Amino acid sequence: MAQTYLNSNWQEEYNRIGSIYNYWGALLAVFFSPLVFLREGAEPKDNELLWFCARLVPVLLTACLVVAYKMKRISHECLLLGVSFLLYTSRAYRVNALNITQYALSLSIMFFWGL
Repeated sequence: MAQTYLNSNWQEEYNRIGSIYNYWGALLAVFFSPLVFLREGAEPKDNELLWFCARLVPVLLTACLVVAYKMKRISHECLLLGVSFLLYTSRAYRVNALNITQYALSLSIMFFWGL
């Protein structure tokens, strides 16, 4: 009986904390991901349109995920997985292909954030 009570309380706390963490993390991703335009905007690119779409489309899709979460269409676990996938793929187009260290660090951070 005590074990059932603890399991139900743990599940409620997991849902409460997970929803707060994932919601605010997704909002931070929506607001701070476009800052890459300030850093990489002036650098020459092979394909300007592809770079712009690779950076902007994941931000817009992340905002759509936040709206779907607030409308109770998806769970906070799906929100976390969706945002981590979108942030991970938004780094697919590299402006400076020779700078592999910065790219690898960025992908590692995104991967471990999604765990």
